[in-house]
Amino acid sequence: MIKMTSTLMVSADKLPFDEVTECLGTQPTLTHRREDARRPERAKDWWMLKVREIYQIPTFHNGEWDGPHPAIMTQLDQIHQAVADGAERFARWSQDHDVEVFIEVMVHSEDEDTPLMELTPDFMRLAVTLDTTMSFGVYTNVKVTND
Repeated sequence: MIKMTSTLMVSADKLPFDEVTECLGTQPTLTHRREDARRPERAKDWWMLKVREIYQIPTFHNGEWDGPHPAIMTQLDQIHQAVADGAERFARWSQDHDVEVFIEVMVHSEDEDTPLMELTPDFMRLAVTLDTTMSFGVYTNVKVTND
């Protein structure tokens, strides 16, 4: 089993949530104000769109897989579809606002199986339009030994 979480986050000091929502054309799954943080002196406001799912790993029978293998684009496509119509509008808006845009993909696997780690050209164009920083983390329960 693979658990994946993909997140698009916009952060800034005094981030106008309504403006971000209007520009991107979708509602956030979560927003957070700096003053609500444990250490407000280090924090920023953030607007977040998150996709979280659990995927079963297909098995190999008689020379064929019994289903599709999970791929990170399954989730990133959902983020892409949610904000694609507003990406150019957001890019213009962000030129006048000091915001950081971040896309993160976290993968947790019970064994050595990992999802397909391939990004589509359309998604990469979206990431460039939004001027994002991207991060990928893959965690497994496999122990490494020096035998």
